[in-house]
Amino acid sequence: MVKWLTQQGFRLLNIPGKATYLGHSRNRYTSVLDLTFANGLATQSGCLSDWAINQEITYGSDHYAIQWILFNNTEPIDNTYGLKFNIKDMDREKWVEAFNTALKDNYYDINIIINPKANITIEALEQATTAIMLVFEQANKKAAKIRRPSPKAKPWWNKDLSKTATLIHLYRDSKHTQIKETGLFNIQIEAEIRRVQNLFKQQVYQAKHIWANQILEDISSKDIWSIWKWTIDNHNYPMPVLTCGPDIPSVISYQEKCDTLRDILYQEPPNLPDLIVADLTQRNPDEILFIEITPTEVNEALFSTSSNMAPGPSQITYKMIK
Repeated sequence: MVKWLTQQGFRLLNIPGKATYLGHSRNRYTSVLDLTFANGLATQSGCLSDWAINQEITYGSDHYAIQWILFNNTEPIDNTYGLKFNIKDMDREKWVEAFNTALKDNYYDINIIINPKANITIEALEQATTAIMLVFEQANKKAAKIRRPSPKAKPWWNKDLSKTATLIHLYRDSKHTQIKETGLFNIQIEAEIRRVQNLFKQQVYQAKHIWANQILEDISSKDIWSIWKWTIDNHNYPMPVLTCGPDIPSVISYQEKCDTLRDILYQEPPNLPDLIVADLTQRNPDEILFIEITPTEVNEALFSTSSNMAPGPSQITYKMIK
């Protein structure tokens, strides 16, 4: 991947060693997970500037916000992915009809990758890819409903957080409007933004704390494995009492819980037969020869995927492709 990016003229914009992620563990370790690359054309034209990591606009996320300026435009882009669609209850026939209509409208740009005898250039491939994404987008707009944020995504979210988040957006809009109209930096607005952001972080912490405690108050010992994300990462809240079965006393102390879970989940492995070491130096007469991938295999691999997997920035899901 690094070699390919270098050959294509991409340049890494991240500052070496500058963390972009704050872990959930007790030690709160930091790491560099989010990378930003600029292609050769963007680098030569100088259209990208002021790349920076902004920890003040993370809104409670464990990933720090990354921002930059394109073409000296200081107006922020709120939604880089555009519209998101809910395709679970979508009418399949209506979507297929809309897809075929959009495909006809963009067929000229897509035809070059369908024709096996065509001489495909990088520019033509990029144009065809953009056209395919446009076909999906047009079909989604006609046949699918726009997906709205779900309250289940952040079950601890409340009205106070919504008000504070809205207030942060208003202050940020005022800040950028001031810079765009006068070219001056307003210290008072910036100080107010920091104050409201600190308030937002406190409210997020309190909301999560109340939500987690409420879960512990409502559960019983039988619900230990159904707690939301119980087995992920380190946790600092108390573990419920374990019930081991009839006529067996409950497990209460930390050491007893560890011993019980170890005895049940990590039992001694069974005896295995002698290890057979394969001879990789000699060719096996029964080896399966390498055969080119067929369209049938591609079709089987595609339809073996889950239709409910989340899409990437293109918003194209496996269900749409199927």
